[in-house]
Amino acid sequence: MKLLSAVAIAFLFFSAPSSGVDPKDSKTRTPLMRTVEPYKASAGDLVTIVGDNLDKPRIAEVYVSDGKVNIPVKIVEQEEKKLVVKLPQKIEPGRYSFVVMIADTPPMLIEEPVKINIE
Repeated sequence: MKLLSAVAIAFLFFSAPSSGVDPKDSKTRTPLMRTVEPYKASAGDLVTIVGDNLDKPRIAEVYVSDGKVNIPVKIVEQEEKKLVVKLPQKIEPGRYSFVVMIADTPPMLIEEPVKINIE
């Protein structure tokens, strides 16, 4: 009985129509930040972020967030696997996560898994 159920589920999964989403299409790829350098910085510093799908067709804006407020950062350089951003001159010390606004319609905010300590 379990084998029959597994076969039925596999059949449904593999025979279902595809969503039509091409994983190589720059308009559908999810941005993913992997590292930030330096991980400790000061207000006004340049920070380099490495990851995937960070290019302009995918990311419209970048923010640092304390979990309550999203503070915009200036994008200085933007490539598919690298972003260089400038932290705001006026920002309180603390631990912040990065948030990106993806260029979908409607735009969507995604919190990234990397954090930065601002001293």
